[in-house]
Amino acid sequence: MKKFLKIVGIIVGIIVIILVINFAIRDNTTKTTSKMTCNDLANNVKGMELSNNLGKKFKILKIYGAKQTSKSETELICTGTAKFNSGDDKKVKLSIVEDEDGDRFFGVEPY
Repeated sequence: MKKFLKIVGIIVGIIVIILVINFAIRDNTTKTTSKMTCNDLANNVKGMELSNNLGKKFKILKIYGAKQTSKSETELICTGTAKFNSGDDKKVKLSIVEDEDGDRFFGVEPY
């Protein structure tokens, strides 16, 4: 059992979750990227379904303690703790990037 848990821990540890979703699909805020806060970003990624490199899917239930790490007119990057439907809490980096056409792309990855 310990070996199984160790393997699961390693797999979870190497999960690479990079999710980019176009503004037209996910964006539920009318704020411009430059006016967004980490709480706004956390609310936008809430409910997203992510998958690891083995195809296992995880749903983000909530982001706790979102803190800004960088911000510009077209980009916001924050870190926080994601609560997943699997019961796991993992540190994540959240991002939103706005391109020259005004389309916005959201990202969530391990931190």
